[in-house]
Amino acid sequence: MNVGFVNVAFLQPRGASVGRVARGRVFRNGPARAGSGPTVPTMDGREFLAAYQDRLQDVRDRTARARRALAAVAGTATSRDGAVVVTVDQAGALQRLQFTEHAEVLSRAELAATVLDTARRARAEAARQAEAALVPVLGERSEAMQVVRSHLTPPER
Repeated sequence: MNVGFVNVAFLQPRGASVGRVARGRVFRNGPARAGSGPTVPTMDGREFLAAYQDRLQDVRDRTARARRALAAVAGTATSRDGAVVVTVDQAGALQRLQFTEHAEVLSRAELAATVLDTARRARAEAARQAEAALVPVLGERSEAMQVVRSHLTPPER
């Protein structure tokens, strides 16, 4: 019987022993010959499947937590002089804009600049929260997380 080789090492639970498959036999102490075939777990199929299902459930749980955390993202910032308070949602859309009494002494141009600066800082806060929600799912240094960061970071002006 000739068995095809399938690399399933990425499915292997952490800490499981590894063997090599050659002509339908598992060799626990190394390959049948140097360089032959990819690795497969040597645990029995039920153990392997149970461990894999546990890992899938862990990913589902982390994803659900991230989804809830992302839904709750809201960045709030107060201007340096306290005249403006801005709150944005997870997409950076303005949800709340509040002017304090100090806003009355600002010119229209100063007030507009203050609102824009405060909104940028609120978006940056929302981006930090979104990033913190996604790291447990995507991984701190993963390529996917780098792509997310590139889209979350508000452009500097």
